[in-house]
Amino acid sequence: NPGSAEVDVPLFARDHLGEAGFAVVGFTDRANRSTQGSSDPIGDMSRQHLSTLLNQHRWVDSIALIPNMEQLAFLRLIEALETVDVLPVDAPDGEPELDTVAPLSYLGLSNGSNHAVGLLAFAPEISAAAMMVGGGRYFGSTTFQEDGRGNVYDLLIGDFPDVRRSELFVGFAIGQMGVDDKDWLNRAHLLYQDPLGLGSSKPSVLFSEGLGDSFVPIYSTRAAAAELGLPHLAPVHAVVPFLEEVQGPLQGNIDAATTGAFYQFVASGIDGLEPSQGCEQQPEGHYCVQRNPLAVAQRIHFFVSALSGVPEIIDPLAD
Repeated sequence: NPGSAEVDVPLFARDHLGEAGFAVVGFTDRANRSTQGSSDPIGDMSRQHLSTLLNQHRWVDSIALIPNMEQLAFLRLIEALETVDVLPVDAPDGEPELDTVAPLSYLGLSNGSNHAVGLLAFAPEISAAAMMVGGGRYFGSTTFQEDGRGNVYDLLIGDFPDVRRSELFVGFAIGQMGVDDKDWLNRAHLLYQDPLGLGSSKPSVLFSEGLGDSFVPIYSTRAAAAELGLPHLAPVHAVVPFLEEVQGPLQGNIDAATTGAFYQFVASGIDGLEPSQGCEQQPEGHYCVQRNPLAVAQRIHFFVSALSGVPEIIDPLAD
């Protein structure tokens, strides 16, 4: 998200997850960047939301919840895949392809990480969730992303030429108030700090920040880590005053069966900081976390360890 299941599921499977033995499944999130046939889906969605707010004096109902509702339904679908038998191709052998009893893992990248912040408290079926460069707060994490498509103000004045920047920001504040009761960030505390009691298990979380991220505001990522109740796994490259610093490796630090940590990678070109190994040539923190081989190895170790017991989170940069 953005993207499509047809492209991204095989991409992540071939990149590293398939080699580690995981079956990768996913669906295309139609609620985000979903205007098919448009050359500017981001702009279309932003204009649609603001038009509703300005013209009808209300916000789009449950807009932040739609992906989470579909994710919960998707969990039920995965359970139904236990009888799938398609291999060898054109000559199925009568043996199911998937072990649907094995622990489920969640890989959340960018907006997929945002959604996980609000999902995990309601999904004890997930054993381990690795979330990258995301966070919470609907407007802070999505509306103000600038990723080559132009900023939101430039997009919106095409339809509302008389709107001033000050009015736009007031409108966004009112819009955030409209989604606060269903915002991802405001459900994060339900995972560890105020659990819902949906079962004896809850997902373990590895939550990664990329210093130098120009896509997602750092306050969004760090606020989500705090609301999830995660400590900051050393080394600490940028101090987050409200997160407790801990040394790794971590295993069972949330409770006897649950592991959780916030971890930082450093992109190149940040004054006063050395880039993380593997990011020496990557000036964008958003991509440093995604593509760094050591970050990938950290996530794979986390996922694999969850298959046999309590997930473990390591410092991949340690000697």
